[in-house]
Amino acid sequence: MTSLSVLTLTRHRDDHLARLIEGLERSTVPPLELVIVDMGDTPARLPSTRLPLTIRNLPGSTLPLAAARNRAAAAASGDQLLFLDVDCIAEAELIGTVSNTLSALDAVLCLEALYLDDTAARTPDWTEADLRAGGRPHPARRSPAQGLTSQTNPGLFWSLAFAMLASRYSALGGFDATFVGYGAEDTDFGFRIAASGTP
Repeated sequence: MTSLSVLTLTRHRDDHLARLIEGLERSTVPPLELVIVDMGDTPARLPSTRLPLTIRNLPGSTLPLAAARNRAAAAASGDQLLFLDVDCIAEAELIGTVSNTLSALDAVLCLEALYLDDTAARTPDWTEADLRAGGRPHPARRSPAQGLTSQTNPGLFWSLAFAMLASRYSALGGFDATFVGYGAEDTDFGFRIAASGTP
């Protein structure tokens, strides 16, 4: 068990949420908990899971992503925070690798994400090797083959999949909740990370 909490946001995306949970259940090192902020006007359908769950609601007609991430962070009990978009499927080694890295390095970790086609992980016998073989990297967000590399362009910060210490998130003040919808809150947060001197 780690001191790492996984945080995700959902709004009427129950199938994606089920696959995210399934991926976490396959982790070689389980997370401390999964914190879900449900922005839907009807409650999310949750699969049965052995993962400890914390659920918060933030319904509304807008998409308050910044406020929802802050609510998830406030509800988390772990010393380490791993934010994953609801359509992410974590590799089995991800939780342990991120937790070990954050134990040694007070930094914001921007994680590699591969894009899958619509048929990926639709059957219960999907394998990580199949997903990796079919996944495609973002053309503008290349990750090293292994290990870490420093990113000097704060405009490339992306909340799709990132991790940091809970204390660092708090010190930065979280996301600016005056932003709603996609994108601007990420850019703002990335530049605040850079201004703080956090790698």
